[in-house]
Formats: sequence, structure tokens, C-alpha cells
Amino acid sequence: MALGLLIKAIMTVFSFMSNSYALHGAHRWGRNLAFLVASAVLLMSCTHAPQYAWGSYETLVYQMYHKPELATPQTQVTRLEKDLIQMKRKGYMPGPGIYAHLGYMYFSLRELDLAESAFREELRLFPESQVFIERLLSGLSQARLNNNAATSSINQNFISLDDKENKRAH
Repeated sequence: MALGLLIKAIMTVFSFMSNSYALHGAHRWGRNLAFLVASAVLLMSCTHAPQYAWGSYETLVYQMYHKPELATPQTQVTRLEKDLIQMKRKGYMPGPGIYAHLGYMYFSLRELDLAESAFREELRLFPESQVFIERLLSGLSQARLNNNAATSSINQNFISLDDKENKRAH
């Protein structure tokens, strides 16, 4: 609605300016200048919303590796849950990996049902993560069967992903 009103206002100004210049014998460049100004204003008024919302995710991941005392699993779960509630309320799509990371934090706290739910939500939102998430779910199933044996399996999946990301970054 606001964009429509802006376009009407620009067209009205443009129409007035072109009629005014025509009546007074102004040159063609005046109309061109008015058109350029109107186009610039119109283009500047069009904003693009971000595709994904990240909340505290990037900060938490950084802190997890560089300042672990500031990013305990419980701290991360609390902050990510708050972020996800805000994203949902505002209609934003959470960034890829947020639910997977939340699932990993739940797993670290031995909240296996919540971990599975978060992994499945990551898979629902980002089907391209299927191979990775299925490996995590497989490790989660093993953890349920033999309480601690699969912990290293899920941790190893995240560590191998981190190693690949670090190699790409350098």
C-alpha cells in the first residue's frame, strides 16, 4: 500500500514537472532528470528482507569453540529456543543448521527426544541436509540402545563437519 502511494506521488510530481517545463519551453533534459530522480527514489524504497534469521547462533558457535565457559550446552539451548520463538513470531525462517545445532546441544544434555525433534525439524526445513541428519538420527538411535556408546558417533559427525568447514574457510 505504501509503495503504491509512493509510486502515485512520484508520477504526480513527474507529470506536474513535465507539464510545467512544456509550458515554459524547458528542454528535454528536465523531463529526463525528473524521470531519473523518480526512478532512484522508487528503487531506494524497495528493500529486500533477509532470507534467513540467525539470532544468537553464530555468536554461540564462536563462543563454543573460543570461549566455552560462555556457551555451555544449557546456555545455548536457552538462547536458541528464545531466538526460534522470536523468529516464529516475526515470521522469519531460521537459518540452515540452527535446528541441527540445537539438536546437538539437546543431545549433549542427554535430552534425546528433544534432540530427535530438533534434527527432524532441520530435515523438514532443509531437505538437502538429509544425509547428514540421517547419520545423526542413526547415532541417536544407537545412543538410546546403549546409553553412551553412540555419543562419540554423533560427536564425530559434528566434528567431521567442523573440520570440513574449517578447511574450506582456509
